[in-house]
Amino acid sequence: MELITYQPDTPLLQKCILGNELDAGQILQAIVPGKTWQCARSLGAFSLMGCTVTPGFDFRDFQFVRDLPDHALHFQGAMAGLRHFL
Repeated sequence: MELITYQPDTPLLQKCILGNELDAGQILQAIVPGKTWQCARSLGAFSLMGCTVTPGFDFRDFQFVRDLPDHALHFQGAMAGLRHFL
């Protein structure tokens, strides 16, 4: 599975492959910091994933990107290919 994260304040776009093939550069898990946008896509026929939040996370701070008034401004350049995640 490919995990894509984006920090709109920097703007830093990162991609990593989650999986158990460590010799191929895959990682078993990833930590996504607060105020970071995230999306994922399966690279095979299927993927099983989970997302765990820790103490300090507050669902009142959670928003979908498509609900932000200026979200379209971020989907240019390297982010243009990610519009379909909305």
